[in-house]
Amino acid sequence: MKQILLSLIFVSLHATSWAEKSSEFDCIKYSKIGKNIHWVYLNFSCQRLIAIGSDSDTKNLKVSEFAIATKSTIAVNANYFDRREMKPRGLVITNGKVVLSSQPASDRAVFHCTKKMSCSVAFPNEKWRPNDQTEIAISGWQQFVGGNFFCANTADPSCINNAEQKHPRSFIGVTGSDIHVVVVEGRLPDFEGISLAELSLILKSLGIERGLNLDGGGSTTLIIDGTRVNRLPTGQLEERRVTNSIGFSVSSPPEK
Repeated sequence: MKQILLSLIFVSLHATSWAEKSSEFDCIKYSKIGKNIHWVYLNFSCQRLIAIGSDSDTKNLKVSEFAIATKSTIAVNANYFDRREMKPRGLVITNGKVVLSSQPASDRAVFHCTKKMSCSVAFPNEKWRPNDQTEIAISGWQQFVGGNFFCANTADPSCINNAEQKHPRSFIGVTGSDIHVVVVEGRLPDFEGISLAELSLILKSLGIERGLNLDGGGSTTLIIDGTRVNRLPTGQLEERRVTNSIGFSVSSPPEK
């Protein structure tokens, strides 16, 4: 694990021609940690950075299909979901509206952004509720705060079991006003995945303060500039269709 944490490889992503010309900062940075861990840092000082969620037109797609349909530079799978009914577990808000017949769940943490793209994470005990400024929201299961993952008091025992097992993982979190997406491969001959205790070590090393564990396993998918960067589990020949994804991109500058 120490070797993985020390082997950070930074690659800057210039999402648009505007971002390429920026001399102050890069909006999006992609890093590969070792061989199996992927980290995306989104700098919300970049005022044209936008978040994009699934709606009735982009539900139940592969993450790569969602990225194409929404022109997202970065896209990752989001909520856990019922695979038979293709219904998300926890709240989903897109363009200020509750979508996909989703509902708040007492055991789910929420990542949410306002219309002005101020993003944060709310945990079940904080009793957060969307308001007229909420633009985007997705839900996850275990919550990350203070350097560790926790299950909500209302969660069933499977929450702890999932946390202790080694799986491919998808995570979204925040540090101040900046956003982090971390994706871990797994179920491979050379790498089985990681537990949430192991993931917490990586998140702490990256300075991430709060976040939530998204759907993982065979759903885990990270798309960057139209290309999937993570390997799928052995025997899984294609991406899994998921109820919803979240994407990020940089809007074009206004014409002068």
